[in-house]
Amino acid sequence: MEKEKKVILALWGAKNTGKTTTLRKLALEFLKLLEEKDDIQIAFRYKDKKIVISTAGDDKKVVKESIDLSKLMQADILVTAIRAKESPEESPEEPLKGQLEEYTKDIRWIQRKHATSEQDQANEEQVKELQNKIDSIIGIWEKE
Repeated sequence: MEKEKKVILALWGAKNTGKTTTLRKLALEFLKLLEEKDDIQIAFRYKDKKIVISTAGDDKKVVKESIDLSKLMQADILVTAIRAKESPEESPEEPLKGQLEEYTKDIRWIQRKHATSEQDQANEEQVKELQNKIDSIIGIWEKE
């Protein structure tokens, strides 16, 4: 049996020398390199909260992976894709909803805006909407 290969690349240096900036730029570069067809799962801190974003969510296995990553990272917020069963107007499948509820009962369902000719604009608008929701949730938590 081949030994599992793992590597840690540890960028080190004195305080305020650009380690975080360099690694942030590296992460963004990797995200730019991904093909549009590729699904990603990424975890990061934002406003002192841990957030996981998973672009895949079509079946139980993929949703479980997203939930498992969220548990591992002790994420405060999971943002994930969930495919409607038949039509864009149909709500998510019950098995996936139940699976998500194993992580938290606080699920905020956001229907994907449908667009064909202005897809990029619709995507940008939805990104802003999602970020505003995340900011709003964090803002409420900070007041509690």
